[in-house]
Amino acid sequence: MAADAPVPAIRVAVVNYNSGPWLARCLASLQAQTFRDFEVVVLDNASTDGSFPVALDDPRFTFVEAGENLGFAAGNNRALCGARTRWLALLNPDAMAEPDWLEHLMDEAKRHPRVRIFGSTQLRADDPATLDGTGDCLGAWGLAWRSGFGRPRADAVPDGEMIAVCGAALFIDRALFERLGGFEEKFFCYLEDVDLCLRARLAGERVRQCASAVVHHAGGASTDGGRSAFSLTLGRRNLVWMLARNLPLPLLPGALAGNAVLTTLRAAMTPDAQQRTALLRGLAEGYADLLPVLAERRRIQSARRVGTVEVARWLEWNPLSMPSRRARVLKD
Repeated sequence: MAADAPVPAIRVAVVNYNSGPWLARCLASLQAQTFRDFEVVVLDNASTDGSFPVALDDPRFTFVEAGENLGFAAGNNRALCGARTRWLALLNPDAMAEPDWLEHLMDEAKRHPRVRIFGSTQLRADDPATLDGTGDCLGAWGLAWRSGFGRPRADAVPDGEMIAVCGAALFIDRALFERLGGFEEKFFCYLEDVDLCLRARLAGERVRQCASAVVHHAGGASTDGGRSAFSLTLGRRNLVWMLARNLPLPLLPGALAGNAVLTTLRAAMTPDAQQRTALLRGLAEGYADLLPVLAERRRIQSARRVGTVEVARWLEWNPLSMPSRRARVLKD
């Protein structure tokens, strides 16, 4: 974009990696948006399936080759770098936004001017009657999960403040994203969105789920749906790091201990030897690299503007909330 060109309201980042035909559908859904004042940067993480680039006669779309697989965190950081827009939006390449997705997010931001991070209602792409996610939850025992996953859409879809929202369809103030330093790139992928939201909330920001902003998410279309050794290892490793970076000291021992016990129990009950090894490897890698994480923790905690009791209120304490995938709104 030329230096003297009008600055759009939103930059949308789409980070692609072997997303197959989903990427074209994702970009078509952006072209169909009722809110038109946006630009899109599509960054490709060295895909090998021919999904990139997509032929589009639309000057709002820019295609960038990363040249290597940067992962979700660094890929989005690069796609959003240099933006001059007021807002940033993330959309997974396997997510198709409903035509009024951006319009609803902009309206929600106007209604809640003190909120600078918003999440979207995610429906399963193959079954729109089923929820794919309605924000994220974090248990006091050290596990995180996507609320609403697998529940009927007919259930009450949350609209209000959450502890965190999913990065597959996230909307954030650009100045806040830059002040937070973007996503933590060492995570590569998985849980960097929860980490970002927690760092924002610790600094006094609010995070809100927008029920009316809807996307249809295939989930794992370019990976494996979270079942491979790669996904399990990174997921468990990043969970240890996310807890160690963000939880106040009184809450940290219980969360780390609970995470270790529950991960070990899950591994013991998993019949697949590869998955069992991956779970334990992720736990071990998380603890093996704790020293630099603890250094980052000091920086994050020094910027904390909320007390331990308030953080404790954000957490799930009922162990039945995780298997039920019940969404918990902190404030309407």
